[in-house]
Amino acid sequence: MTTTVQPAIPRNVAIGGFDGEMSALDAIESEHRQADLETGKTHVEGQQRAEDKACQDAQDALERAEQAESHHSFWSDVENTLGDVAKVAGAVATAAMAVATGGAAAAVLVPLAEAAGATAGVSEILGAGAHVESTHYAADAERLSSDAQDGTLRAGRTETAISSTIDDIKDCDEAHRQVQQAIQGAIQTNDETSAGIAGTHIRG
Repeated sequence: MTTTVQPAIPRNVAIGGFDGEMSALDAIESEHRQADLETGKTHVEGQQRAEDKACQDAQDALERAEQAESHHSFWSDVENTLGDVAKVAGAVATAAMAVATGGAAAAVLVPLAEAAGATAGVSEILGAGAHVESTHYAADAERLSSDAQDGTLRAGRTETAISSTIDDIKDCDEAHRQVQQAIQGAIQTNDETSAGIAGTHIRG
């Protein structure tokens, strides 16, 4: 009995097409994986810059709020002091006019009463101006404090977004890795199968 030996299937013919296509697919998948990583990195860097700016804005607003509060406190003290001066001067003027009934006492007390009255009037005017300044800085302090809180909240939201983006990048990269692993496994399986087929032909 004559045994016919079948020629071994040339490797480049049996699996060249499959391996070549799968290798090309693996290369494409690798490029996509790298591109996704670069895109994710750029996105995270942009978010990080936004977080840094939000933190800086919050810090600046907080410092300005502290300054405004300091000015408010100063003008509030001035307003209170001038108010006290006006009250005292008014009381002095009232008392002086009540005592000044004529004669030598009147010659002294009337001018005193007039001066005290003038002081009270000036103090009230200056006190009103101090009140305006105090109110202005109080409003600034409140607004800037609100800005600082907003900046802190924005920084917190951005930090959360960064964390979410990083998780998405990891998930995407893992998906690419699994695809590449499957491709490489398919190539290996095909190689082993083709090698077995070639051996069978040789033995047959």
